[in-house]
Amino acid sequence: YRRQRQMCIRDSCGTSFWRASVHKARTLNQANVSITATRWCNRRCTHCYIDPKELANRSFMSHDTFKAIFPRMRELLALDQGLEEIEWELIGGEITSLPVEYWQENLPYALDQCADFNRELKTPGAINVLSNLIFSDERKRRDYLDLFGKYGQRPEMCLYTCLLYTS
Repeated sequence: YRRQRQMCIRDSCGTSFWRASVHKARTLNQANVSITATRWCNRRCTHCYIDPKELANRSFMSHDTFKAIFPRMRELLALDQGLEEIEWELIGGEITSLPVEYWQENLPYALDQCADFNRELKTPGAINVLSNLIFSDERKRRDYLDLFGKYGQRPEMCLYTCLLYTS
């Protein structure tokens, strides 16, 4: 018999964005938290895990829901003293499909939260930003590259992308 606690973050529509089950009979040493801020994407990659119908959905996670994830992870950390590392992923869809202002507010917040967690944990984690870096216009491209450049020297910041070549 295992007692289990579940934590879940939902948006105002009741959609589950994050769920973790913590079993009292064991501990975790690493957590990977994937924050899906949007499912909208400007590509239709064959390997994508998102239902193709969702890729056209332009809704995105509210600032409040985004920021609520970090205190919930603090609750998990309090429940499981064996946790040694937390890796964070900012994924979608395509995160740069959101207005740059969304990330101008939330990216530094996430980086600061990650740094706070890292002071308590054995192994430092990072905010791993996953993007195809394909932009709809030059202004948006410049704004996002400026944003990523501004925080790119922080040890908590990692930007991942891939170049897809098609013939």
